[in-house]
Amino acid sequence: MPFFNVHVPRDLFSLDQRKAIADALAHSLQESFGLPPEDKFVVINEHAEGFMFLHPTYKDVERTAGAIVISVHIPASRPMSEKRKLLKEIVQCLHDKVGIRPDDVFVTLIPLPSENFSFGRGFSPFDKGDD
Repeated sequence: MPFFNVHVPRDLFSLDQRKAIADALAHSLQESFGLPPEDKFVVINEHAEGFMFLHPTYKDVERTAGAIVISVHIPASRPMSEKRKLLKEIVQCLHDKVGIRPDDVFVTLIPLPSENFSFGRGFSPFDKGDD
């Protein structure tokens, strides 16, 4: 049930590459969290020049103008060992499937209580109704 919000420079990736990014991110969940392939919720946002500002060398990383930002909403219950694996899988899958340089992948994990996820119809399947 994680949700990916991806920010990329405008016109950097073709439609096929954007689809490959979404597939790579879904695959990273399969490898790290053991989730099924249909657990795929990815939004890719393109930004014109002057709308993304990423320091090129912060923390000894060599970012290019092709750097992307990924925010991942994940259940807060996931252990740190799975979070570490997810971070590595995201970078590896994007490199293997799309050719994105590992230094050009900036990821934030945003833990949320499971009951804060709704897949539609205005309810959460994880809401215990205990309030």
